[in-house]
Amino acid sequence: MEVFESNKIPDNLQPLTLRLTDWKDYFLDSQCKLMLAKGLNYCIHSNGMRVVGYLMTNKNLFLILRNKGEVQDLMHLLDEYLKIEIHNQLRLRRMLLGKDDEEIDFSWNEELGATFERLPLINQDLIKALSGIPFEKRYYSAEIERIKDLTENNNFCSAPHYENKDWIGPVELDIESWEILIEWLKVEV
Repeated sequence: MEVFESNKIPDNLQPLTLRLTDWKDYFLDSQCKLMLAKGLNYCIHSNGMRVVGYLMTNKNLFLILRNKGEVQDLMHLLDEYLKIEIHNQLRLRRMLLGKDDEEIDFSWNEELGATFERLPLINQDLIKALSGIPFEKRYYSAEIERIKDLTENNNFCSAPHYENKDWIGPVELDIESWEILIEWLKVEV
């Protein structure tokens, strides 16, 4: 029988929390999530970002990468992509509204700083859920149930893919890394 050690998260995973800045207030939640998904896919295809897990909420992007070394360059690339995407979405909005640039105040876009604040992701249970690592079910945990509720039916989350391999989400996952990860975590009892 296969079980997984409860607190064993591989060192080669880089779990991050990207807290979105004020730009998110100018768009619908679904638009923000689509822009984030497009940005992640751009980083995957152009610079080799290896995403093992993700969860997009209204305020945060929880991201688990499996890249060697520092991910600072990838975060900078994602930030730059999002700035361009935000600018393009605002231009589209102006065009659809039939407004001149002077008629709508988007001055905040000109001085747009970082699109997110990078923080650590330390919740081990969330890391497991987003990475497809099964939970040990020895007792009831309200925290695990809350994470399941947050991830199970979320279209902008990697967890449904690990439950159903036919499910295709908006961000391309590094499945090869995931299979290696699961093999590495297995312990025979």
